Amino acid sequence: MTALLVALTALISLVGTAATPTYASLSPWRSDAVADLRGAPTADGWSTDLAARLLPLVAPGCAAFHASSAVDHVVLLWATTTGHGCTPATADTVTSTVALFDTATGDVLWTHRLSTDAFRDIGTVAVSSASVVRASRTVLVEASAAGRFRVVSLDLATGSLKGFHDLGTTDQGVQSTVTASFALLGATGATAGTTRWQLVDPARVGRPVWFATLDDTARPLLVGDAVFVALGGRSVRVDGRTGRITTLGQGTVDLQSAVVEGNDLYTTQASDAGDVITAWNGEGRMLWVRSGTGDIVGVTRTCVVTSFVGTATSSCLSRATGHVLWGAGTGTSSVSLGLPGQTSDSVFVVSVAASGRQLLVLDGATGAVEAAASIPVLTFPVLASHSTGYLVRRDAADADESISAFDVRTGRVLWTEGASRGRSVELWGGRLVSVSSAGVARELVDRQPGPLGR
Repeated sequence: MTALLVALTALISLVGTAATPTYASLSPWRSDAVADLRGAPTADGWSTDLAARLLPLVAPGCAAFHASSAVDHVVLLWATTTGHGCTPATADTVTSTVALFDTATGDVLWTHRLSTDAFRDIGTVAVSSASVVRASRTVLVEASAAGRFRVVSLDLATGSLKGFHDLGTTDQGVQSTVTASFALLGATGATAGTTRWQLVDPARVGRPVWFATLDDTARPLLVGDAVFVALGGRSVRVDGRTGRITTLGQGTVDLQSAVVEGNDLYTTQASDAGDVITAWNGEGRMLWVRSGTGDIVGVTRTCVVTSFVGTATSSCLSRATGHVLWGAGTGTSSVSLGLPGQTSDSVFVVSVAASGRQLLVLDGATGAVEAAASIPVLTFPVLASHSTGYLVRRDAADADESISAFDVRTGRVLWTEGASRGRSVELWGGRLVSVSSAGVARELVDRQPGPLGR
């Protein structure tokens, strides 16, 4: 009897182990840690009345709040008017106020009104985007008033004005790329089909390190601390620290279809033998060259994913060496990507077939399918955590409609939280936040225990 019990116990243990998914524990990729919400979220986290804290003299419901991407769990918030309870006198207060917000605690760290300094006596301010720049301890805000676009630099610790720089008058807006140290800014040039580009240190926005007016077909790329661009028909690297220009490769590198990931650049060059993929580091040094694998369709933690047009197979080139690690069936129309926050080397593939759209999760080391799930149209994977991935479904106007969580090892949908009349649901700095029409933000949390496997 004892032997039988021991055998049954071992069998049950074996079955339980086999049925329990295991989850990788690498450092979060490309972002702060993302909340791992396995159960249906509840509004039991922090709660902050943003309307009262940021806009105490404005009627609740007049403002809709927006958040930048997060750095060290802080985001910059700004607002637009909704038309509910707003007056001409309060509209400028709403649109010119920005605030630094801690997504871990729900605290408003500081507020700043742009119309009191950077946009004084110009007109109603409209913020288009913002970025937190860790290296220079700066918040960079892109905004406009009366058709004049400016980039504004604020101190990360206090919110005080460091400086601002005119980008000109344009009806096309501003193009920008921001890394941990630099910002590349572009505004419509005086000649049709051109763009004025500037590379700036966010702490000294009024003194560009480099600037040039380029044809719109020659868009520069910001890679770490440098710009890679075609100048005078020659591929070059512009050092952000010194402004020094050096030739990239032999000066013939095609940058039009290049892909940037972190401090690495991947270029594709057409040749008689097919496309040639080359990896470069941020210093402009060639790392490896590979041909015969098709076009780049995505870059993940460990892979440069490639595929030939019209084929149903993708290959993983090692980001470190360029060697082909594996090939996998991913469908004839697919996009491969890594998700910010993921703690694995998994490759997430959105595939479109006659049967509909599918999300595949592939093992980054082998290409084996770890999970598969059908997903609706206009639904995209955006973030991942230790055991959970997040899908955002958008409407035809590109507004967030709902957020769903899925298990990264099984593909099983765990829950769906939809926007409703009177509130929106958003991801701020890797945390799920519900914002009411009255401007009250609440952190949605999971009160259930975490996953069984580790």
